[in-house]
Amino acid sequence: MIETPEFSLHFDVTDRTAEGDGGLYLEWLHLRVDVRVPGFTGKVEWSVMPSELLAFRDALAEMNELVSGASAELKGTEPGVALRLTAATGGCIKGEFLVSDRYRNPESAVLQGTFSLDQSYLPEISAAVDTLLACPARRVGE
Repeated sequence: MIETPEFSLHFDVTDRTAEGDGGLYLEWLHLRVDVRVPGFTGKVEWSVMPSELLAFRDALAEMNELVSGASAELKGTEPGVALRLTAATGGCIKGEFLVSDRYRNPESAVLQGTFSLDQSYLPEISAAVDTLLACPARRVGE
């Protein structure tokens, strides 16, 4: 999803589940999250609703229109991952992140920090979100 010399964040779908016809709180993408910053790496499991990913992708599109001060935030209902990108001047994007295993263990360690990238990364990040959303759902509870 994001790969810079100072920060790397990747999501891999391990499963996508939907209860009945799906919908808010009934459909989840289960992800393996890999994060890397100089000197530290982390791997956690996290679940996010498709609607949360869609809202993040839509906010990325607004940022890509050079709206100064626009931001895109990926913060799910389930704890464990938070990512915020904010447009600054000159096509610079400031990022903040938090990754932990709080989804499974509320007392787990936390890796958090800041990074920067330029606007040219936004289409690639949007495409990565679309790839996650394209994963078909497995029906449960039927």
